[in-house]
Amino acid sequence: MAAWLADEAARPDPRLASDVARMEHIERQELGTLLALENLHDLTERYPAPESVLRRLQAAWVPQMASLYVAESGEGPDWRAACHTLQQLFLSLQAPDGDATRESRLQSIPSINAALRRGLLAQGAEPAQLKDFFSAITATQECWIRPALGQRERVVNSFMPRRVSREQIASLALQFADTPANDSALQQAQQLREGDWVDFDPAYEDLTAARVLWVGVNGHLLFCDSAGGRHVSLGCERLATEIRAGRARIPEQSLTRKAMLRLKANWSTRLG
Repeated sequence: MAAWLADEAARPDPRLASDVARMEHIERQELGTLLALENLHDLTERYPAPESVLRRLQAAWVPQMASLYVAESGEGPDWRAACHTLQQLFLSLQAPDGDATRESRLQSIPSINAALRRGLLAQGAEPAQLKDFFSAITATQECWIRPALGQRERVVNSFMPRRVSREQIASLALQFADTPANDSALQQAQQLREGDWVDFDPAYEDLTAARVLWVGVNGHLLFCDSAGGRHVSLGCERLATEIRAGRARIPEQSLTRKAMLRLKANWSTRLG
């Protein structure tokens, strides 16, 4: 049996290539989004800014950073440049502490705006979107460029991002949080490995017995039916929800059942 299991694990399945590539792309996008949001939150704690600016950065600059993370498969040069641009932007929103700092900060604004504009245009931003984005930033910068205007909007030093979408952030926000010690369902889901089985009752997307084909580093799972022909993706958090509701169960002897199904298929072929 050990030899057969090793042979099964080593045998490539070309049908999985596109599914796995798609799942890995989603994971990189989610991780890039989460890291960009953490960076934004971090900077807000050190350099308070109006929430109107923060919301526009979340909506426009965070997706740009996520796309760079995907393109570079991690924190590459363009990603680091985008982080630097964001930091420089936050500095430009703060009132300078002297004439020298004021002059230096004034000179930095055009290059910051140019870098931001390039990033937004790379996402296909329309002129109206660019105008809205920069209007909030300019209004904050004017508060120290022209002190007579006063502070137009209260600044905050904490920022709670709004959820962009289920695909981009919701699942990762849960996966990066500490798993409660008593959440056995989530622990079971996170311990699944390739070749393990999950039973669904009622069927989940027409699957009653699903085998794990691929486990992503951030909690994405790719399942197939017993014949290996139907592929379904599912996150650990969603699977845990199904387990808690009694609609999913992870058999303790999944590898044994895998071997028995293979044996049954072999006998059926011989008898046929």
